[in-house]
Formats: sequence, structure tokens, C-alpha cells
Amino acid sequence: MEDVKEEALREMAEYAKPGELLWAVDDSELMIEGKPHTLLGAVSFHRPWAVLQGMHDLRRYLKLPDDFEFKWNSKIDSPEARKVVSDTFLRILS
Repeated sequence: MEDVKEEALREMAEYAKPGELLWAVDDSELMIEGKPHTLLGAVSFHRPWAVLQGMHDLRRYLKLPDDFEFKWNSKIDSPEARKVVSDTFLRILS
């Protein structure tokens, strides 16, 4: 089953015109000193299909399921794998 957010990104990519930016936004709830906070993250990119392909290739390289969702706090235990994810994301999103 395809990740819902990736499916939404594919749909947006179909309607993007050359030169337009797409934005992906996500939120996370966390507690800081006993008080609830919402963390918002956003990224924009010009080549949505390149991003989708890069994420797909990264999942395959790390032997992750096709529907694995990369998050800032992903449960990837290996420090080497976390570095690969970080380096790859910097490359595919720039």
C-alpha cells in the first residue's frame, strides 16, 4: 500500500506547472518542560518526481518497506543508516 502522503505528493506533482514550487508540510506534537508544543516543518522543491524517486531509491537501499514514512524522529536505530538518510535527503531536496 502506497504511503498516503506520497500519494498526495504524486497528485500535486501532476498539476504542478514548470517553474512552480510545491510545499510539503508536516506537524508533530511534543512536550517541552511539561507543556504541549506543536512543531511544524515545511520543505519546498522544484522537481517533485525526482524527490519521489529519491525517496523510493532510499527505501530500497535501506531495505525498508515501500510505505515507510521518513520522519525527523524516525525509528532508524543504526547511526550509519541515519547518516545515509540525512545525506540523501539533503541531496534530493536541494
